Amino acid sequence: MATNADATRVFALVHRSGNGTTILHHIGAPKPLPPTNPALPAAPEVGRIVRADDPAWADRIRFTMPDQDVFEIDSATHDVVARHRAVGTMNFDLIVHPGSGDLFVSNTDARNLVRSEPELRGRFVETRLSRIDAQSGAIEHFDLNESARPGVLSANGVRLRAMADPGGIVLDASRERLYVASQGTDRIGVFDLERGRLRDRIDVGDAQGGEIDTTGVRGPRGLALHPSGRWLYVHNRLSDTVSVVDTRAGRVVRELAIGAVDPVPRVVREGRKFLYDAKRGNGTGSCASCHIDADADNLLWDLGDPGGDLAAVPTEFRFDGGEYPGFHPMKGPMVTQTLRGLVGVGPLHWRGDRENFEAFNGAFDALMGGEPLSDEEMDLFAAWSRTVHYPPNPNQRLDRGLRDDPEASEQIGFDLFSDPTSPGRCGLCHPIGVGTVGMIRRQPILETQPIKIAHLRNVYRKVELDRSSTEPQKIGIGVNHDGAGGIGGSFEQIVTRGVALVGREDLAPHLIALLRVWDTGTAPAVGRQVRLDVETAGTVDDTLELLRARATAGDVDLVALGSIDGEPVGLLYDVAQKAFVRGASGPTASLADLRELAREDRGAFVLTGAFPGTGKRMALDRDRDGIPDEQE
Repeated sequence: MATNADATRVFALVHRSGNGTTILHHIGAPKPLPPTNPALPAAPEVGRIVRADDPAWADRIRFTMPDQDVFEIDSATHDVVARHRAVGTMNFDLIVHPGSGDLFVSNTDARNLVRSEPELRGRFVETRLSRIDAQSGAIEHFDLNESARPGVLSANGVRLRAMADPGGIVLDASRERLYVASQGTDRIGVFDLERGRLRDRIDVGDAQGGEIDTTGVRGPRGLALHPSGRWLYVHNRLSDTVSVVDTRAGRVVRELAIGAVDPVPRVVREGRKFLYDAKRGNGTGSCASCHIDADADNLLWDLGDPGGDLAAVPTEFRFDGGEYPGFHPMKGPMVTQTLRGLVGVGPLHWRGDRENFEAFNGAFDALMGGEPLSDEEMDLFAAWSRTVHYPPNPNQRLDRGLRDDPEASEQIGFDLFSDPTSPGRCGLCHPIGVGTVGMIRRQPILETQPIKIAHLRNVYRKVELDRSSTEPQKIGIGVNHDGAGGIGGSFEQIVTRGVALVGREDLAPHLIALLRVWDTGTAPAVGRQVRLDVETAGTVDDTLELLRARATAGDVDLVALGSIDGEPVGLLYDVAQKAFVRGASGPTASLADLRELAREDRGAFVLTGAFPGTGKRMALDRDRDGIPDEQE
């Protein structure tokens, strides 16, 4: 967020806004791209990606997608007084010019309306600064890689100057310069407002220019400028350091560690850098450009290859009967999938055409315009991927219990999934848990080509799309691989017409109710916090008891950080002892003891439901050296 010079307006930015695209499916859609390989069989029937507000398809797309990115709020009334749409696909930071009042937004814009991977190679997103005129609201975009073109790869020196995955921006109004962090290429761009283009680039890592050193990338993400304009401070997310840049000399003069201890496990610290390093391609985009912080951009991409070959099917892949000649290279539009929760779901990608995470290595060449990682590098990247989990489902009860609303019962939905003889027999393919048996179906329900049975852990984010509605929709993609959302588009129609519920449409609300609260594998109590002190003692007992119960069930590690008699203390709930323990030799304390200390104003604590396995580090031994924090 940002405010204007006199603080009469507050500007709020929507980070993941999408770009208003949707899928026009089958009927009335253009034909798929013709393959240039004559040996290929006919491509599967596919739809085409279009913008929801494209007037050419108004008769086919009834709903609207507002695509609103920046909101202007009156600081006195708190009313939204203006909305700015279509600023960028992914918006990262914004700043207000103190003189003109113009807004500047760092963002990327996906080129997902372009069809086929060869046409997108080395230029699948644009890295931009966008200026919003304070008076008219007109938007002007500045391409930070204006010289890069699709197919112009690293050998041509693109990565020498490339910018990717922009983050924080700061303004030196006295010099009419704007600094933008390029996390993907490990540098800071110096943007000249008068000329409307980059005038300089300052590398913050060891690798300079077009050099590649993934293990040493810093990952600049946040910026702060000294009032004098001389010193620029850069928060490096991937190295947990702060670089000090002399803006006059245009170079880093010092780098400082943020803390004495880096709690991030080595497998995460080393492996995640491959997600963000755009120099492993030609520098204009990284894996994180679409898989934002290991999640997804909520967009459709048509990454088929007209000149490709059928991809071989590994023998260990499971199909629901019969043989399959191979995966067609013209696969049509597919929704970006998250990188979270990839363990235990079988072969990867919508079609199951990737045996494992390592099988995606080719994208560094085919899409990003670089070279595949070495086996050792890909092993590091894959090891990191196995540590990435889903966040809790916000629709769940904190105790993981199921609601039994007679109109839409989560419990009835659970029973329908669990019983193999129930109508629909949903659980045969989508068992409770990860929600997939990992099988590839040759003739899947409501699909046009063989598709792997999808898991259900993040389906709650898509179930609201209703293509038959004329009302604005928050998302343009549905639950299917191509975002079509099923017959007519509504999730209700998928359930009632896509599975064996014909004649039992009354069961559909119960199934949908369960899908909205489907467990992601991370307990909903993870991240839940409650403050216990003299003011809250006696009013938060229910939450305290719930957190203790979830710790006993193994959902969370229960951590209490705070003070006793003015001394800082860290406590971890020990399920076996039914009490909180300290790292030193101090006595244990029950939850009742903590309440009593709070009531007497002798203790104050913040209790947190921590992810299982992380509580000891958080409460007792932050540097994991075996010596309790209290003794260091």
